[in-house]
Amino acid sequence: MNNSILKGIRNPSLAIDYFTKDIDQRLSRFFLGNSAGISNNFKGYLAYTKSKKISNVSDNFAYDELASKFKQEGDLQLGQFYDSSLISNISKKFNELIEDDKFSFVRAKRNDRIFSRALFRGFEQIPESLQLLNKDISTIIEAYYGSYFKIAKFAFWRNYHVPSEFLSTADVINNRWHCDPYNTSWIKLFIYLTDVTKEDGPFCVQSTKRTKELMRLGYKNRRNYNLSSNVIEDENHIWQATGDIGTTFMCNCNLGLHKAGVPEPNHYRDVIQIQLAPSSEKLPVNWPEHFVDKEEPKHSKSSDNSNIRPAD
Repeated sequence: MNNSILKGIRNPSLAIDYFTKDIDQRLSRFFLGNSAGISNNFKGYLAYTKSKKISNVSDNFAYDELASKFKQEGDLQLGQFYDSSLISNISKKFNELIEDDKFSFVRAKRNDRIFSRALFRGFEQIPESLQLLNKDISTIIEAYYGSYFKIAKFAFWRNYHVPSEFLSTADVINNRWHCDPYNTSWIKLFIYLTDVTKEDGPFCVQSTKRTKELMRLGYKNRRNYNLSSNVIEDENHIWQATGDIGTTFMCNCNLGLHKAGVPEPNHYRDVIQIQLAPSSEKLPVNWPEHFVDKEEPKHSKSSDNSNIRPAD
């Protein structure tokens, strides 16, 4: 019997929640061409309309063009966007902290085998990382929104190899094609802290246009694509985000199908992900002092984080 049905029999409120979400996503796939859900698409619309518009967002035509491209395609490749010495310094400190339980926590594990780790409030442990939100990247973000922005999440993590026996039964590190079930106004900024080849499990994404096509063709969810592998894995429509350390890109992961690649044995991928949302107010200089990441566990060496679903 389906596991969701069994859970529903034991707890009817869970069954109602499951079927409500299922209907929400079905309507979203049919009418809007993504699986974020009607409710999250509506939240995204409200977030855009409620944010105070700012005039003369950018005096840099090139950045306006990048923002326009991002809106059209759903992802944006920025390449080596930051100073190499800044990235190298952040990467070095990250590497010193990520394996230490005093500074990091487990994002994903199965049967006591760890497949992903992340830093506790990494922007505090590596304050240089705050320089990533510089004037240039802020200009692109504001041009994209046509408004100011705020920080929804600031995460640092490492993905390790996941053996095939675990992949056959679970979506361990978000390695299955999916759209994020969040407010559709949220976008993500990624910065690699290692060189990433196909062997290192790169982030993979399909355009919003292709995502809508796959929804029309019958895509269902990350557990059951309801599509043949040659359709959903068509390399003509997939961008694998490979590149040297410092490679930078952006994605609206609620509107575009994407997944985390799985590193080969003895390989891993280190990344920073900054999640952003539109705002009616300019980001204050002291925002880190008040920032709370609701998805991050409390900084406790003894806490059990095995049930945390990893970000992409």
